[in-house]
Amino acid sequence: MPFHSTIRTERADRGFSLVELLVVVAMLGVLAAITVFTVRGTSASGEERACAADQQTVEKAADYYLAQNQVALIPATGVGPDRFEQTLVDAQLLKTTSTYFDLADDGTVTPTGDPCP
Repeated sequence: MPFHSTIRTERADRGFSLVELLVVVAMLGVLAAITVFTVRGTSASGEERACAADQQTVEKAADYYLAQNQVALIPATGVGPDRFEQTLVDAQLLKTTSTYFDLADDGTVTPTGDPCP
């Protein structure tokens, strides 16, 4: 019958060596660097997509308003450059007026002076 020792070996009590800890820290540093560079590029493209989605939302809301009410022009209910967008907000087709786009009475959407981020 084999004899099993209950005495712990000296290696099991020592823990991790300095080299092992340095390897783990280096691997974590590489993973962190990869993550930072990956995330940095996605925020810029996300802002561009959000701006394009804003333009499409205003365009679709204007088209829907013109078709639903069977009119050729959107009446102005607001004041200033947002006067036609305010009509769409009042009709609950938009949540708020756009910061980056202006709406004309015929449903044409044009960029404002503020460029999209």
